[in-house]
Amino acid sequence: MTVEEAIQERKNELDIVVRGPDPKSNRNKAREIETGVGTPITEDAPHPKAGRMALPHFHQTSRSPEGHSFYEGCGRWARKKKS
Repeated sequence: MTVEEAIQERKNELDIVVRGPDPKSNRNKAREIETGVGTPITEDAPHPKAGRMALPHFHQTSRSPEGHSFYEGCGRWARKKKS
């Protein structure tokens, strides 16, 4: 998926996950995508109530549109979606 496609997914109130071996690059890409949706944005650590596999993420400060730009890193990695 391209950055432009990811931005469109977020504008459609969907969550996205940036995956890859480099946590710093993943974080930067997630920030880039969320900034493409609008500003201001905020960064959150994984929420404990979301479970032990929760991911760090960015979202709109206004919460509009809903959704998150999650990213792998900090010792946490996304599970692949079952087909």
